[in-house]
Amino acid sequence: MNKAVAISAFKRLGLTPREADVLLWIARGQSNVEIGFSLHISPRTVKKHLEHIYRKMRVKSRLAASVCATAAWEARTASALKSPPPEPGGRPVVRRLAPHPAKAPPQFPRKQRFHGGTGLEES
Repeated sequence: MNKAVAISAFKRLGLTPREADVLLWIARGQSNVEIGFSLHISPRTVKKHLEHIYRKMRVKSRLAASVCATAAWEARTASALKSPPPEPGGRPVVRRLAPHPAKAPPQFPRKQRFHGGTGLEES
């Protein structure tokens, strides 16, 4: 999704620019941790933005928000791509939207689990 077109489409839904950013990442299938890493905010802040997005869009899940976001973006893109006819002898301009390069999510160390015993048993 082209970020500028997507954010303008999401603003029509009544979202703030930051909520539109979060919704854009949701539509790309990112987790709260990955979104927080990309936007330099905590996963808890992402969750709060999602609560506001759900309320404003009147949906109850990430999937529903993503579907609505994609539909809004496609409607906005379709209207944006309707351009006047080209000049005689000219070729129409075809816009191709490049995918956003995904940033690598942070790698957190795994928690060590306690499996019982003292660790002093002989093998």
